[in-house]
Amino acid sequence: VLRVVDSRCWMMDFRKYVIAQGKLFPVPFPDLYHSLLTEFLQWAITGDQSTKRYLWMRDGVIKASFMSFSIDVSKYASVEDSLRHMSYWTDYLASWNAGAHVTAVGAWHTAALWVQAQAQAELISSTIATLIIVLVLAFLGMLVFTGDIVLSSLVVACTILTISGLIFFIVVMMGWAIGPIEVIALIVFIGYAVTYSLHIAHRYGSHEADQAPEAGMPDWLSPGLSEKAKSRQRRVAFALRSMGGSVV
Repeated sequence: VLRVVDSRCWMMDFRKYVIAQGKLFPVPFPDLYHSLLTEFLQWAITGDQSTKRYLWMRDGVIKASFMSFSIDVSKYASVEDSLRHMSYWTDYLASWNAGAHVTAVGAWHTAALWVQAQAQAELISSTIATLIIVLVLAFLGMLVFTGDIVLSSLVVACTILTISGLIFFIVVMMGWAIGPIEVIALIVFIGYAVTYSLHIAHRYGSHEADQAPEAGMPDWLSPGLSEKAKSRQRRVAFALRSMGGSVV
């Protein structure tokens, strides 16, 4: 499950050294342990580096150490795969710590892949939260300025459709993974998507729109329009005339 393909563990090297000296491992006596360890560290190599690199020592006493493992997981793995493998290591170390000696409890793991996956997961969740907040504020803002729940709902619907189209383009058409750059682009795009719909809808629902002159549509394009339909046509023409240029 852990998919380890290579390891650089100084303790395994030290174990081989102690056994080669004809001693017991684990070393039963502290003085003998420190003596053997001091000799071992004079020349020992773990992987392709000095074993001392893997130890944190103060006054000749080991305070902490680390081991390095290479696993068969691509550094370009998806967020879901990366977090799943991280959970495997978390569960393994939780089990190991539960059965470890009191002096060895507290082992933990980290990897650049875990950090990257967690950052991307947080970015995605924050993007969703940002989208919800923007949509709610846009709805409330339109409702306050126009008093029209239909216009407010239409602004929210237009924003959702625009963002959905962008996500479809990124994920389906381009096949890009959702990463930091894509998330930042979505957050920026949310603001633009709301702004344009908000301005057009606000002008459409304004008092000036109802007092605007007729749109001037030829009769053959709008035969038998009711008064409500003419009012909508007039409002659309006013909104496009007053805000259309700046929006485009």
